[in-house]
Amino acid sequence: MKILYLYLTWMGLILSPSTKATTFPSITNETASFQISVSDTPDFLSYVIKSREGRKLYWLHCVAGNDTALDALSSKTGINFVAPFACRLSEDAQTNSEQSLLSETADTAYWHSRARFTLQSLQPPCIDDPVYGATRSFSLRGFELTLAVRDVQRTAEKTEFKLQVNVKSDMSAHTKRAKPVQPRSSECQV
Repeated sequence: MKILYLYLTWMGLILSPSTKATTFPSITNETASFQISVSDTPDFLSYVIKSREGRKLYWLHCVAGNDTALDALSSKTGINFVAPFACRLSEDAQTNSEQSLLSETADTAYWHSRARFTLQSLQPPCIDDPVYGATRSFSLRGFELTLAVRDVQRTAEKTEFKLQVNVKSDMSAHTKRAKPVQPRSSECQV
């Protein structure tokens, strides 16, 4: 029996759990645009990513607001919301959580991920940064999610912009969390 096991292992027919490829459901390729306002009133966005069969797989939740608005929201919910704009991705519709699949590690809160946009990241020179600029891509679970901030308009009272969400299938993306990206720009990093 031991000889058979060694033979099968040698032939590659028995895979250890660490070498088995994780497969994820195929997702529907979609693009959507949303108007976002950073002001003294929190702005919420929820977007569902579905499988090709129409099953809800992931929820993208984004919150925008100035420090005063999001501090008040944090006090009310017990969840830390960080200005001016951040998104998180989860496997459920729960909107109040500090965890996100867009964070590169499980112990990193969503506001320390690249899914948090600062006002600095939406102006030169950071706006064109390929990692921390206005367009950010996340590869995970068989798809690529791109968040692109466009048409930024600022006044004394608020900042408004269009958020384009692009989801496309990418079967080479096989990590459970956002694949780490390099290089990290110290000037524009969250």
